[in-house]
Amino acid sequence: MTRTIRAAAFVAVALFGAHAAAAQDRPVVSLAPADPARWDLAGHVGWLGSNKSDIGDEWNDWYNAASAGVAAGYYVTPHFKAELQTAFSRQGRVFSQESIAVPGGAFPIFSSREHFFTATTISAGVSRQFFENQWFHPFVGGGLEMVRETHRIDTPQQFISGRPDPATPSIPAVLQVVPATTGSTEVNWTARPFVAIGFKGYVSERGFVRSELRSSFSTRGAEHIVWSGGAGIDF
Repeated sequence: MTRTIRAAAFVAVALFGAHAAAAQDRPVVSLAPADPARWDLAGHVGWLGSNKSDIGDEWNDWYNAASAGVAAGYYVTPHFKAELQTAFSRQGRVFSQESIAVPGGAFPIFSSREHFFTATTISAGVSRQFFENQWFHPFVGGGLEMVRETHRIDTPQQFISGRPDPATPSIPAVLQVVPATTGSTEVNWTARPFVAIGFKGYVSERGFVRSELRSSFSTRGAEHIVWSGGAGIDF
């Protein structure tokens, strides 16, 4: 009986050892590349909204414009990245009105103006990327952006009706024509903090798509809000 127990134990140990050895010989499957990339580079297009509440009325205090740019990042750790980004916008427009007093008139007249803007943004920031060894990586980040904004004011041609002369009421008022004018372009530089949220989704070992929502701030609240999407590579 004792010999039978010993033989059974010996067989069990042998089988367990063989199974463990076979398990050690099996290849380990990993989604992460053997040589993790430290850099990434992406191009993106998007839509920019810019706060112009100091110029336009409540119904017209933001301008919108298409934008495009590139971003380059360096992974300090698998989850922590430093990034530089630049973006350019197409022209956006905001309307405003100016009240002008007319000599002898009971009411002022309003002169309309068109404000044209373009923005070039350079930003530096950091982001925290979540998950590891996955194809989908959400991230949050923040930093500082420098904005170069051009501003031009155009005044369209306008017609102003004069006030009839009380001494000759039968003579109609003179119609005055205010010619159109194109103002000079001003350039303003502004530095603002920003926050961002987005994701990277891998379509291959090194290739990915990316989407981001970013907003910069000043003392009056949100200044620039940008949604962008694009694609890039790790290297």
